[in-house]
Amino acid sequence: MRQRVMIAAALACEPKLLIADEPTTALDVTVQAQILDLLRGIRRERKLSIILVSHDLGVIAEMCDRVVVMKDGAVLEIGSVNQILREPAHEYTKRLIASQPSLMKPTAHACPVAAQPHLLVKNLCVNFYPGQSLVAWATRKPQQIVRAVDNVSLALRRGGALGIVGESGSGKSTIARAIAGLVQPQQGEIEVDGQSLDRALARRRPEQVRKLQMVFQDPFMSLNPAFTVAQTLAEPLRQLSVCPEAEIPARIRDLMEKVELPRQLLDRRTTQLSGGQRQRVGIARALALEPEILIADEVTSALDVTIQAQVLDLFVRLRRELSLTLILISHDLGVVRYLCEHVGVMQHGKLVEYGNTEDVLDRPQQAYTHELIAAIPKLSRPTNRRGSADSLNDRPVATPSF
Repeated sequence: MRQRVMIAAALACEPKLLIADEPTTALDVTVQAQILDLLRGIRRERKLSIILVSHDLGVIAEMCDRVVVMKDGAVLEIGSVNQILREPAHEYTKRLIASQPSLMKPTAHACPVAAQPHLLVKNLCVNFYPGQSLVAWATRKPQQIVRAVDNVSLALRRGGALGIVGESGSGKSTIARAIAGLVQPQQGEIEVDGQSLDRALARRRPEQVRKLQMVFQDPFMSLNPAFTVAQTLAEPLRQLSVCPEAEIPARIRDLMEKVELPRQLLDRRTTQLSGGQRQRVGIARALALEPEILIADEVTSALDVTIQAQVLDLFVRLRRELSLTLILISHDLGVVRYLCEHVGVMQHGKLVEYGNTEDVLDRPQQAYTHELIAAIPKLSRPTNRRGSADSLNDRPVATPSF
């Protein structure tokens, strides 16, 4: 909705040229499809020229006639979309294309998966209560309840990776926050190695907090701008008394090495880092407590494809070296295909499809899953674009498939 308002504001002066700077970044695939359809319609009706700035080559392939590839302020390659994407001349362009997440890429199996459940979620329900208007309160109208997560159960084995996908508002991030204790469920149980976790983070024992950590979507908001990198990484070590004070500098250096960041960055404030560097600091902060389970919420959504590929490879290596159990929340099915052995599909707070990643993405059983996959922009230009990109959340909820 906000992006539509910004497009309307840009059109108010009836321009002949519209510059769209990353208009679909961090949007789920169906909302992205709606925005692209909107831009196509505006271009056709108003005979408008559009300059589209994007790190998503699939979006470029679907929207544009010509493409310019830039690096460090210089133009490396320019030509028709078909020519550049099918026969790139520059090595950098080839790397960009190779880094693009794809449903065709096989899953990178990182480590052996145990037979016993490591994390068990049973019948989880999370309700939100939107604020009432004064009229509703005065007339004693019943308060509206939004069920963000509706009776969801999950089992994840030690060393495994589970991707949770769905549209914005489907409940996937709420599940992650509920498991982490940041949102308190009204119903359900969360177990790690057979031990029940309190629904509220503040009431969990320190050893339980250490076992399960979370990396957040926006590294620009989740890191304290007043802290240096060293202070950011030292804070959780001190808060939970992970090690003696004298050992903290060595621990910090080890964390920097784990996430492949140079030690020269330790004295910089997080505001002085690039987006990719900040996300690595966020990962290092989560790893500081030596967790067994890591929840990653849309960790690559705002990164360009080459940085995204580096972060994904980092997760593969960390899983292999640390035997991490991973929950990945993402709207990018290509990212889920690459990182996760299993995937769950969320719609209206319900888990409507669950299974092996290759089975679900190659042979989806639910129409909703089919539509999510169909909405993904392809590098090969479509010959017949679907006529409507209505929100899939308007569709009826399917019966779960397990």
